[in-house]
Amino acid sequence: MKQALSFFMALLFSAGACAVARAQAPAAEVAQRLVVPFEGTLNLKAPAVSLTFGSVSDGTLVLDVTHPSSGRYDLRADIRHLSTPVWDLATVLNGRFELTGNDPLKRELAGEVSTRYTLLNYKPVRDLYLKFTVRERKLTVDPFWFGALSGRGQMDLTGRRDMEASIELLSVDLQEFWDMLSERGIKVPPVNGIVSGEVQLKGAAARPYVNGHLAAYNGRLKSLGFDSLDLRFEGAYPLLRIVEGRIASTNGPGFKVSGAVDMADMSRLAAQLRQLKREFIVSDSDSGRAWAFRRMNASGNETTQFKSFTSGNADGRGEGESVIGLEKRIGF
Repeated sequence: MKQALSFFMALLFSAGACAVARAQAPAAEVAQRLVVPFEGTLNLKAPAVSLTFGSVSDGTLVLDVTHPSSGRYDLRADIRHLSTPVWDLATVLNGRFELTGNDPLKRELAGEVSTRYTLLNYKPVRDLYLKFTVRERKLTVDPFWFGALSGRGQMDLTGRRDMEASIELLSVDLQEFWDMLSERGIKVPPVNGIVSGEVQLKGAAARPYVNGHLAAYNGRLKSLGFDSLDLRFEGAYPLLRIVEGRIASTNGPGFKVSGAVDMADMSRLAAQLRQLKREFIVSDSDSGRAWAFRRMNASGNETTQFKSFTSGNADGRGEGESVIGLEKRIGF
């Protein structure tokens, strides 16, 4: 009976913590929050609790929590097609948590969470796994992986929730990313190719400073074929600035890309990408300067459009000067 009451009090504490957080939140933020109905059962003898959130049309979450022994909690969550602005998620999540220590100020919570049968937009992906500890009001996650992502990090659970994390993107086809956004009504230029990269996050959890790098190979951005696409970006999330971007192809050095993207405005992502600054990268030699790029023609075959600018005589001796030039506006 003591364990049952302890378990029940833990549930009340969690609910109270959520209520306090809501009371301390700005009024505008509270007004935007949704009220989620739920139903369930509480077994004080086991002890165990089972709750069902949501509806069939919007997706459901069935949550089961048990307390098999002192300090030990087991969780099972059946997520049935939970819809978000970016993806539809279905999975079965299992968690195991253990609370150790007698001193309330020095207690340690450790656990691990994993998923099975995960579907992202109705397609199978690599399941989630993470291992974590909470010690001295600091959360540590190491390791973490889900789909094409893996990483580790720490977060201070007091004050402004300062965090430091690193996330790695394994090789993934950009076409899958484009399909996912398009299915959710987010317009982006057609793109494919294999992409990988890494992102570093540091600072307040609500608006961490981001420093990242993405590299894609053997792909196509709208009608422009490329051998490599390299982007380095940074900024206080959600406003990210491309500090160095290059797109190159075999037939020429390609061009540079720079500008800013507001990740909070995903509905205008395509428009934001069109507003990025694009500047041709020019190769220099003793005989002059030249650049080129490839594009797809109407039949789907790749052709080369060559652009060049030369300075100096044809024999390359630099005596006198002649100029041959051609300019053409490009876009994606």
